[in-house]
Amino acid sequence: GEALFRVEKGEKFSVKTGPVVTQVLGTTFNVFARNNSIKVSCIEGMVGVRHLESRESITLKPNDKVVTQNRGLVSGKNLDKNELAQWVQGEFYFNNTPIGNVFEELQRQFNVKVILEVPENRMYTGVFFNNDLVEALNLICIPMQLKWTKQNGTICSL
Repeated sequence: GEALFRVEKGEKFSVKTGPVVTQVLGTTFNVFARNNSIKVSCIEGMVGVRHLESRESITLKPNDKVVTQNRGLVSGKNLDKNELAQWVQGEFYFNNTPIGNVFEELQRQFNVKVILEVPENRMYTGVFFNNDLVEALNLICIPMQLKWTKQNGTICSL
């Protein structure tokens, strides 16, 4: 799942996601947890992130993120705002993301099944919006030279 939290300064609040605990230090932050991958992004204020297994701790400031990797944490800085929490407005940005992950998000947003013949190693950089399935499919498929059709709620290759 994924959730965006806005916590008033002075309030104590923690989010436990698998082996990762995110401690709020008065902030707005996003937690993404799917398929054994956890990503915490700080939008405003500061967030403390602790990995329970490796015992690593990282403090995030605005535009910083941390992701789980090899039972530990890896941090990143100076993120584009598009990476932080645009999903709240129905915008889904991808940067060199496996196409399978993009189609998984498309399935979640539009409640459809996607069965397109695409090599798993293909990567996608782009965006789609969750208000129009045809537009979203075209934003993904046209640059990747994929042709699709919809049959009984399933998106298939042509």
